[in-house]
Amino acid sequence: MADVSAIVNSLLYEHGAIRQYMRTVNSALNEQEEFFLKKSGEWSPSQVETLLRNQVNLQHSVTNLEDGLLNHYTCEEKELPPLIGDYLTRALMSEHKEVLEYLRRARLLLYDTDLKELGREELMARSYDIRLAIDNARLFIEAHLAKEDAIIQLLKKALEKS
Repeated sequence: MADVSAIVNSLLYEHGAIRQYMRTVNSALNEQEEFFLKKSGEWSPSQVETLLRNQVNLQHSVTNLEDGLLNHYTCEEKELPPLIGDYLTRALMSEHKEVLEYLRRARLLLYDTDLKELGREELMARSYDIRLAIDNARLFIEAHLAKEDAIIQLLKKALEKS
């Protein structure tokens, strides 16, 4: 029981860490969008430097979120099957794949764009596409975490009753 309790507590802790990763991604995205809104005319050398720094920061934030999720999913897919059964585990694993696909789409937009080459209209359109991809991923991750939280809380309740 102590091992199961430790697993449950660890998974809940990891959910909190994933939520923090998502806040970091959102913050980096807001910073980049704010910078885009200020653009007019050609980029100055200092603006290009800031633009590239913001883009790298956002790329790293998304990559860190994805790495955190991959590590978390590895743990869940190892530890949860004996606790929740095969069918529920398969359903969660299916959603894990969907989450990673949402993040892959966002990452492609981030890495396949040379922002300094875009005009204001193109920049705003690309910014919208990036925001949409990241928001779709975030919403799906939040919904998935809520499901997992409910399952884990039920496990925790069952442990307390045993």
